[in-house]
Amino acid sequence: MNNKIRRVELLFLPLLVLGLAACDGGNQQASSGEQVDAESSSVAVSSSSVASSIVPAGSSLSVPSSAAASSSVALDTVLFDIDSAAFCGGAGVLETTHLGFTGNAYFNGSNAQNAAITWQVNASTVGEYTFNIQFANGSDAERPATLSVNGEAAATLSLAPTQAWDAWQSEAAIVQLAQGENEIRLIANSAAGLANINYLSAIGNGISGGECPEPVVSCSGTADVDIAALMSCNGNPAECIFGGDEGHYHVAMEIDESFSGNLDVYAEARRKMISTPISNGGCVDFLVNVRSPEGQPIQNVDRGIDGLNLRLNQNAAILNGLSVKKVDNPTVLFIAGDSTVADQEPQLNKNPRSRFTGWGQFIPQYFNSAISVENYADSGEGTAAFRTDGGGLWNLINRNLKANDWVLIQLGHNDKTTSASVYRSRINGMVSAIKAKGATPVLISPMVRNTGSSLGSQHIYGGLNVRNELMRISNEHNVAFIDLMQLSSEWALSVGQSTAQTYFVDNDRTHSNELGADLFAKMIVDAIRQQNIALTDHLKNL
Repeated sequence: MNNKIRRVELLFLPLLVLGLAACDGGNQQASSGEQVDAESSSVAVSSSSVASSIVPAGSSLSVPSSAAASSSVALDTVLFDIDSAAFCGGAGVLETTHLGFTGNAYFNGSNAQNAAITWQVNASTVGEYTFNIQFANGSDAERPATLSVNGEAAATLSLAPTQAWDAWQSEAAIVQLAQGENEIRLIANSAAGLANINYLSAIGNGISGGECPEPVVSCSGTADVDIAALMSCNGNPAECIFGGDEGHYHVAMEIDESFSGNLDVYAEARRKMISTPISNGGCVDFLVNVRSPEGQPIQNVDRGIDGLNLRLNQNAAILNGLSVKKVDNPTVLFIAGDSTVADQEPQLNKNPRSRFTGWGQFIPQYFNSAISVENYADSGEGTAAFRTDGGGLWNLINRNLKANDWVLIQLGHNDKTTSASVYRSRINGMVSAIKAKGATPVLISPMVRNTGSSLGSQHIYGGLNVRNELMRISNEHNVAFIDLMQLSSEWALSVGQSTAQTYFVDNDRTHSNELGADLFAKMIVDAIRQQNIALTDHLKNL
């Protein structure tokens, strides 16, 4: 099924209603065929019970005993299912696979923490209202969720197992609503995500469906604002779980004018997409590649969250508008490399200076939204994995490589047992194959290891002098060459080995942390500009 988020705005359908009337402290069920207007149904409630007027076949609507009125009053009961205009979308998809739901579909949320579903509810007066969530949970564990009202946590629901995905049950909570429009969100508290959601119903005085917000977005390319995408961003710092298929996505964000500060946006496996100061709001946009696994392609590591996901260093509240659009066949910057280049795991539990981070992981922030970065660097790999006669990582690049694409190549750290002739043959093969497709290769020498060794002794393995071989191939094929080995060596010499080590992971002399990855990425970007490589056209004007 297509997992792309979609907003649904359909008319209310006539609903089958079972009225419950109080009688001597108990509930008496009304006739099962009674019809009511879903926008404004009313029932009588005694001092000892609260009546429920929405009970789909085979299910019961629960109402906490604390919701009982102190005297007989008339309460409105309104059901907001997926067909309701009050349903504003969320991180997940609409499905009809399992039976027993009302309306045209139920909502299957993304299996991720903070994945959310949103409604807009109008209350005629300030006060307490009873909300019921009807759900199905065919797993063997609870799927706890926070019910929030206008951005504030109001209740926690367990969403316990219901034995089957077509066994629907209700869980209730009493919440305080403001007069007028109220944003209601159900937010997953665990990595399992939400249960399947059929509807939200509300019991109280003067309840009706609200209108989903339509923020005005002035960012270029965001004419079609994605409300579901905006509602998929939660928390402080914000996490956005969008779902969707593999491919390339254009993301545009309008930042509220009340915000001034530094904005960092990370995608997938901690790829740094945006790092920029914001003053009185503004717009940022970028292209991001979504694939599975979202980090290193062949390592035995966590594959990440399916679909597009982002993290911000700021509160989700700063987002005034958001657009997420899939883009077909954009210009792509491919990267071939090793662990010093790779999209390493997020490692969010560690200090940034202790997180293994490849420069390919942080270089996307320097490119504009006209190009997407696909990083196929992988730990422990050398030229063998990228050989054009069957290298597994080369095949991943070659399957989508097309005219006008670019390929950055940094290989050599892990070619300690490779002869000079074999190394030369493999790099030559990559260069020729890339050019044959109308794409452009750029050769990059590996950064130095922070051992204090001189430039002339770095990355020499027997008869293989990696830097010399790359310079030779560059001259023979008229291919751009960025001497990151020299640039990093001169830098390390200028700051001293001790200071240089703060840019590497703890006592590791080879692998950069976030500071180092950003430094080496910036060295490459500066060299692209200084050499006037045509890739400059895709760099941001920083």
